[in-house]
Amino acid sequence: MNSFQLFGQRVKSDILFQYNIFKAVVDWIVMLYLFVPALIAGIIIYRSWWVQLPEWGSMISFQLVCFIAFLIAFLSKYRTFVREADGVFLNTHKTLLINMKKWAYAHSLLKTILKMTFFIAIILPFLLHNHHLSIIEIISILVFYTSFSFFSMSLNSISFTKLEGWLKKILEVLFVIALIICNQVLFVHISIMPIASFVVSFLFIVWSVISYYPKLSSVVYFQDEFTQENKEHLRLINLIFTLSKDVEKPKIIKRKKPLLYRESGRIFKKRTPQKGFMELFIKIILRNFEYLFGYFQLTGVTIIAIIVVPPVFLKVFILIGFTFFLFSWLNNLWNRVILSHPFSKQYEGRTDFKKARQKTGFYLSIPALIVVLIVMRINV
Repeated sequence: MNSFQLFGQRVKSDILFQYNIFKAVVDWIVMLYLFVPALIAGIIIYRSWWVQLPEWGSMISFQLVCFIAFLIAFLSKYRTFVREADGVFLNTHKTLLINMKKWAYAHSLLKTILKMTFFIAIILPFLLHNHHLSIIEIISILVFYTSFSFFSMSLNSISFTKLEGWLKKILEVLFVIALIICNQVLFVHISIMPIASFVVSFLFIVWSVISYYPKLSSVVYFQDEFTQENKEHLRLINLIFTLSKDVEKPKIIKRKKPLLYRESGRIFKKRTPQKGFMELFIKIILRNFEYLFGYFQLTGVTIIAIIVVPPVFLKVFILIGFTFFLFSWLNNLWNRVILSHPFSKQYEGRTDFKKARQKTGFYLSIPALIVVLIVMRINV
């Protein structure tokens, strides 16, 4: 078996694995009566855009198009299709494994090109008739964000591999902010200069290939590659766990002591049963980055939606929806982390317990609402 055949088997196995998971969640009857009509309706609606743009087409701002393209580029990941058992054969089959990784690298690049091309093709009527862009400008957008995707994938794959804990999280957040700033600054200047777009795109591609090639042609980073590949392989399962209210995949915390409130430091000086429940929940959120990241993620997505959506009434609608959704999310999180433990579940019927849940949800919602209101006031 050569490297291409091995790569083909891995791709086929991954597709079948994802399909079986999807089939286990969505019945084939649902797929037949929901997805097929939705596909036909989508084709008809898309064809109508070429005849006449819908009234809501004015809401598709150029800034929103750039942001979605940036999001597609940033969320793209390299796939290596390595398996845990491959580590046993590294000493005798290094060439086979490295060549398979090269095929996987080409597969990742091709998939990224197709995704970006599909996105540009979907919004092409708006770019032509709403924003009045020329063909060369549209091609420059496609080339720029495709190359930016290569750049982001390479940078993400070679960064932060040896860091752990809060330092890694902070650097990752700074990395995302830097990429967003890079996206805005670069595209504001090169969107009006297609030639500059092609030059910058060429530099992105050259940098991504040069920086990633040492990792591609070596087996030294096998463990990191397997960890990342395993996350991508199980992405659909993790998504189901995330969306399910009844199933949770808990994150294992490796540190021996919490970073905040060590030695059981108290948040509230006055001790009451109600404040005891509130303190317990707040400490759980602060000490578990998975929950804290969910809070920041909801706030960040809402801020981005308020910035990119032009009409004021839609901004108000987003703010109202965010308020109810955040409060509901906090209440569900309370039930998940507090009521899941037998010790705390026995207090479920007490008045102090119920009041603590309501007050905690209200108090934790205030910081996010203040930030969203400030951003909304600036963008009105």
